[in-house]
Amino acid sequence: MSDFDRLMQDIEQEAKAEGPATVLQLRALDSRFHVAGQLLALRRRRGISQRQLSALSGVQQADISRIERGETQPTTVTARRLADALGADFGFYEVDTAGKAVPVTPASVNVPA
Repeated sequence: MSDFDRLMQDIEQEAKAEGPATVLQLRALDSRFHVAGQLLALRRRRGISQRQLSALSGVQQADISRIERGETQPTTVTARRLADALGADFGFYEVDTAGKAVPVTPASVNVPA
């Protein structure tokens, strides 16, 4: 286990000791920075700048910067545009019995005529 993993484990234990409200705050923070980290990692793997991603996605460079810094969360539309520009999939996944992440198949939507 790395030093960072131990630190995160300590933070989670402290949050649990403080109560459910603190645990919820920690989860919200984790979620916010998870998206930021994923976007940054994909962009760097593709070897493109924020400006280039902006041109490919139609998302303003300033918005990309705010998302990567964890200052804001992208809307679904923005996340889809960024994922498409980066050649990444966007959607919900679940872990199967073998521990593999698989996309969730959408339920049928019956639209009244």
